Amino acid sequence: MCLVCHELVAVSKEFTIKRHYETKHNGYGQHLPESEQSMNITGLRNCLQKQQAMLNRTCFSQELMTHAGLMVTHKLAKNNKPFSDGEFMKENMETTVKPFAQKWKLN
Repeated sequence: MCLVCHELVAVSKEFTIKRHYETKHNGYGQHLPESEQSMNITGLRNCLQKQQAMLNRTCFSQELMTHAGLMVTHKLAKNNKPFSDGEFMKENMETTVKPFAQKWKLN
């Protein structure tokens, strides 16, 4: 992935990356000293890593919620209870969600 424009490069080989850089970002950062260029690259890399971490956390939380829902559905089916049975849901919701809350640090 290009750090400058966040565009995916087809094949991550030196030639394709060089061609992408020369065609899309010709002259980008050439007027900067080498120390500033390295700081700029580090900043762009950190920005990309933060975006990826946010997406991973979102996917992880959705995965946990789906798993908790499936556990509740399994308990309902196993005990032959309707989904509208509030008392059964209250009893099992806490035991179902507690391990996920600890894993996701929701306490």
